[in-house]
Amino acid sequence: MKFSIPTGIPAEETRIASAIFRRKGKKRAIQVEALADDHEIDGRRVRRMVKGLIEDHGLPILSSTGRFPGYYIPGDEGEVKACIKSLRRRAASCLVRANTLEKALLMSE
Repeated sequence: MKFSIPTGIPAEETRIASAIFRRKGKKRAIQVEALADDHEIDGRRVRRMVKGLIEDHGLPILSSTGRFPGYYIPGDEGEVKACIKSLRRRAASCLVRANTLEKALLMSE
């Protein structure tokens, strides 16, 4: 799998994307704190930038919270599929929690 960073992305975001693009494969993921320290910015700003790189610019940046936490570029199709599965499970869990809270709120009235 070969990916590239498109032109037209602001310089600061391009630096973050470049750092992540050097991390191919889940075992080489880079943590938010390392990106923040390396680029002397806040971790929340890193997360917002990565969100924009993914959602606004279509970059294939994956994330992991497990054994190798952080951001990385997929090394193979299996990593992409595993990340998609994880994202869908988390989204479904969030919806269940929201529905449960909504029911609890209605019952308390």
